[in-house]
Amino acid sequence: MTRTWIDFWNGAHSLYVSERHLQLHATQVAKAVLKLPEAMPGATLFDYGCGDALAAQYLIDAGISVVLFDAAYNVSERNRARYHGSSMVRIVTKSDFPVLRQRCDALIVNSVLQYMPKHELADLLNIARHCLRPNGSLYLGDLIPSGGLTIFADAYFLLKSSWRGRFVGSALIGLAKTFFSDYNLLKRERGFSCWSEAELSFELHQRGWSSYRMPHNLGTSEYRYLIRAKRKEIAQDFVV
Repeated sequence: MTRTWIDFWNGAHSLYVSERHLQLHATQVAKAVLKLPEAMPGATLFDYGCGDALAAQYLIDAGISVVLFDAAYNVSERNRARYHGSSMVRIVTKSDFPVLRQRCDALIVNSVLQYMPKHELADLLNIARHCLRPNGSLYLGDLIPSGGLTIFADAYFLLKSSWRGRFVGSALIGLAKTFFSDYNLLKRERGFSCWSEAELSFELHQRGWSSYRMPHNLGTSEYRYLIRAKRKEIAQDFVV
């Protein structure tokens, strides 16, 4: 049995039910990221907990430099192979964080907080404060609301996406595999960190950040949500 979330992501899994599902997900995330105010040619975006980072290619094509970090070693190594030789991508480990001081226009943490104990939010905010330029933004995406029916909602949006993307058969098989997988067992054992908007906004405020909810999530699940935050001392021009 897999004992930690990092162990799970380091191994093989079937959360993406087909190559088409993976590509469509990456495309949707990339389109959403490209709508962020900081996603301009010449900008640097830091994807923290990036996974396989297929969306990064869309950002590169738009003239945006990308910093990629994932705590799962095997995932990080796949990204090194995928983007080898690209001057627009920097793949980092935690030991590289000191050299990123005020280098990034945005730090994107998408579909990550649910796998982190809530007390680790403080460490994440310290990383954001260190890496972001003075007027940079922190994006916390694909957040699961407290009390949400996660399993049923995720299944619904997967099937909805599969109907549009024409991979319904693969989606049904993938749902069955996931139900009996280490993912489901690990979720029962360790649970997800679910954040209400009020709770997360309060924690951010207490730690020196102004925040608001964006109109659209960065993921495919419409019931999940996205928060944009800036440090209070430079948030006077923060438009909600």
